[in-house]
Amino acid sequence: MIEIKKHLFPWCVKREWKELEKNNPLVGPFQSFRFFSLAWKYWYPYVLRSKHLPIVYELNRGGDVKCLFTGVCKNSGGVVLFGNENGHNYCDAVYRDVDALQECALALKQKFGKVICYRVMESSPLYKAVKDHVKVINSHTNVKIEFGDDFDAYIKTLSKSTRQNLRTAFNRLAKDGHSYRLEVWQGGDKGVKKVYKCCLNLYARRHEERYGVKTGALKKWFLLHQNFATVNYLKNQDALTFVLFINDEIVAFMSGVCGRASQYVVPRLSINSDYKFYSPGMLLIHETIKYMISNMDIRCLDLSLGEEEYKYKMGGITHLTVDFEY
Repeated sequence: MIEIKKHLFPWCVKREWKELEKNNPLVGPFQSFRFFSLAWKYWYPYVLRSKHLPIVYELNRGGDVKCLFTGVCKNSGGVVLFGNENGHNYCDAVYRDVDALQECALALKQKFGKVICYRVMESSPLYKAVKDHVKVINSHTNVKIEFGDDFDAYIKTLSKSTRQNLRTAFNRLAKDGHSYRLEVWQGGDKGVKKVYKCCLNLYARRHEERYGVKTGALKKWFLLHQNFATVNYLKNQDALTFVLFINDEIVAFMSGVCGRASQYVVPRLSINSDYKFYSPGMLLIHETIKYMISNMDIRCLDLSLGEEEYKYKMGGITHLTVDFEY
C-alpha cells in the first residue's frame, strides 16, 4: 500500500530526491533537485497569484520512497503537477522505477479526487502509466534535434538547400568583413550576469517585435534578478547559455538546462533581427551542435515548444507534450 507524506520544503527530502535522480537517468532537467530548489525559492510571484505553495508529496511503500510528486492544490479540488509556467518546459514526477508509477499515480487520485498535469512528455513513463485513465486536455508540438558524434555526418543529414543557406551565411560574413564567435556560459561562471543582462535586452526587444509587448525597466530588473528561469541560468551548474557574436555584438543566444539523458532543453532563445541577413538563428544552432559534439556528451538539442521553420531546417523532429487530468 502506498503511503503519502506531505513536505512543505524540498530540502526535507533532498537526500531522497537525489537518490531517485541517481537511479533514474530519465529524470528530466526540470525535475532535478538543483533546478527545482532554485525554482521553488523564486516561485513566489505564482504563489501570490494562486495563494498556494507548491508541496512535495512523498509516496512510499514500507518506508521505501517510490516517487516524489510536487503539486499545487486547487481551491476547486484536486492537485496540479508543479511547473506549468514559461521557463519550466517539461513537467513530470520524480521516480526511481517505472513499475510503481501507476500505483503511486492512482494513490494521488484517491487522495485528491483529481490530478491535473500539464506539459508532460507523451513518452514519459508517468503519462504511459495513467494513459488508460486520463482525459486529454490539450497536446503541444515540440521540436528536438538529435545528432551523433560526427559533426560532418550531422551536416550531411540536412537538406541541400539548408546546407547552401549555411554556406551563404558564412560567405556573407566573410565578404562583409565580419568575425563571429560562440561563447558558452555555465551557471555560476564569473561574469555570466553581465553577459546575460545583454541577452535579456535582446530577448525583450525580440518579444516586442514578435508580440507587440513592451518590457519596461521594472520587468527587466525582475527578469534578471528574480525570475526562476533566469536565476537557474545564472546559478545552476546544469544550465548553459550559448551566445553568438558577430564582431562584438550579440546576434543570437539560447539558454537551457542539461539533463542526464544527454539532452539540453532550451526554454529561451532570441535573435537580433538587425542581422537576419546572416541567418543568426541557424548559425547559432550550427555552432552550438559543433561545440556539443567536440566538448560535451549532449546529443539532443531540444528546442521545445514551437514549430518555427528554422528548427526543422536544422534537422528538427517533432515530439509531443500532453496536458491531461485523471
